[in-house]
Amino acid sequence: MTSEVNDPAVTESSARPASIHKPEKAATEGRVEHPRRPLGARVGTWVAVGLLLAGALTMILPFIWTVSTSLKTDQTVREIPPQLVPDPATLDSYRELNEELPFWRILAN
Repeated sequence: MTSEVNDPAVTESSARPASIHKPEKAATEGRVEHPRRPLGARVGTWVAVGLLLAGALTMILPFIWTVSTSLKTDQTVREIPPQLVPDPATLDSYRELNEELPFWRILAN
């Protein structure tokens, strides 16, 4: 066994597994390098993302306000300045709606 270690044909680097022998190749294996996009294209992408976010907020804020208002009492609906988060939150408006109309029946149909 000592003759194999001292044998010049068997070096320390050839005795190691391939993953330890060449870590640079293992780290980059499977990656595809893409060319960098020009600055104008990247700025255009960020402008588009910003416009989409502004549009999304424009669409979702009225929905959030409607749900918030539906959870308020009659007194808190008329408060100035209005509150986004109702205190106290109540389901009374849904109870009244169910008494006036068969809301859940209409919703099921």
